[in-house]
Amino acid sequence: MGAQNIQEKKQGTFYSIEDLSDITNEDLDRLVGFLPFIKNDSHRWTEEGYLSDTRLQAFYQELLRKWVRPCNWPEWKTQGMAYYKNPDLLKKAELHEVVKLITLHVRQDRFAEGHLLSVIKMAT
Repeated sequence: MGAQNIQEKKQGTFYSIEDLSDITNEDLDRLVGFLPFIKNDSHRWTEEGYLSDTRLQAFYQELLRKWVRPCNWPEWKTQGMAYYKNPDLLKKAELHEVVKLITLHVRQDRFAEGHLLSVIKMAT
């Protein structure tokens, strides 16, 4: 897929990591709207049962809707570790870096089940 291309797929739309102009203020508001729920309830989730929580399922679906983008996340993983080691960097992160982090954690969870949960718990 070319850097500027947005390709259609049967289940939805692929969005480019280089062009984030499709992310609107409403998309940001929708994602930020999950923060109170995550901060208040994440301590209750276990690895076995966290996806049974419908609000967490909705959060995960929201991430997949626009925030997980095609990119070489395994190659970017080393750079992403800088945010883990120094969370203050997130305050200065640009949108494309945040999208790469989201993509990294969601995709990593496919290979190491429970990864996304541990990231959420660590952040709260």
